[in-house]
Amino acid sequence: MTRRAIGLISFSTVLCLFLLTVESSAAIYRYVDKDGVPSYADDLQSVPKEFRQKAVIVSGELKEEELRSAPPEILDSKAEIPAYEAVGEHAASASFSRRLARSILILLAMVPLFIILKQKIEPQRELAASRIRTALFGILVLYLFIAHAKDVVVMAGLTGDKVEEAKRKSGEKGRKAAEAIKALDAAMEMVTKETGTTIEKVKNSGDD
Repeated sequence: MTRRAIGLISFSTVLCLFLLTVESSAAIYRYVDKDGVPSYADDLQSVPKEFRQKAVIVSGELKEEELRSAPPEILDSKAEIPAYEAVGEHAASASFSRRLARSILILLAMVPLFIILKQKIEPQRELAASRIRTALFGILVLYLFIAHAKDVVVMAGLTGDKVEEAKRKSGEKGRKAAEAIKALDAAMEMVTKETGTTIEKVKNSGDD
């Protein structure tokens, strides 16, 4: 194994650890749209302007520059923090597309390293190379898990919210349909009674 290979491995490991630290502290914002459906975003700018006032941070932390600009009452709060008041227009969390692109770049950078480590090397270094491959793979999996775990949670939350909203709307439609059928039955019953009364009156008139 050459010094160049060792240098590449070390650089990739440090890069993964650095990005892992950055991604683990990114904030997730939650807001309720005009239809009352909870929605999530990893960037305050992704939240529609009319809903930013009521957006809250449900996961992650504010960055150092955001903490310096946040009011004291926000810093003292341990509950959900009003995102708009805390970070204003300066929220800069990485978007999903950026995280995805970053993960793809890391994967592309790791591929040649694994190829290098799989090349024929001296028998006395085979065990070390195997351990390095295992360590790199573990770091890569850990990075991908932490970097995209929130995306999975957000997607699951959105899916669950949409399912609940669909159930609610379906229930409302069913209730309205039942009420309409009930009203129709009542109207038909009334018409039947009126028709019967009219026929009875006609018969009585004929008998007279």
